[in-house]
Amino acid sequence: MQTVTVPKEVIWVTRLTWIWLIVNVIVNYTLSGHDNLIAALIYLMVASTIIPIIWVINYFLKKANKWIMWIFLIVSVLVILLDISTLLFPSLLTTEELEGMPSRIIRIIFGSPIVYLLLKKRSFFK
Repeated sequence: MQTVTVPKEVIWVTRLTWIWLIVNVIVNYTLSGHDNLIAALIYLMVASTIIPIIWVINYFLKKANKWIMWIFLIVSVLVILLDISTLLFPSLLTTEELEGMPSRIIRIIFGSPIVYLLLKKRSFFK
């Protein structure tokens, strides 16, 4: 049985993905202004639907699956570019979209290092 040594960059991609999820849920709940238990449960339910997706992505990233890496990389780059474009032109946004601006900033902050780390170690993915 062949053992694969996972580079530390790929480990950091998985950690950053989990940290992004936790920070995003906390910031969105805090900025929503809801203090009741129902709103907290709704935010946790939304986060719990994302958790299996992140777990599967992280599992295949650690298994050096190049297709998952490229799909994850392309989606991350497109999301970051979309978020940067909305930050550059906020006058085109509606009020509801402006309220979601902290989430966009969080995606840029956590997405940029993820893209960098995946591109740095793309030789790991076969």
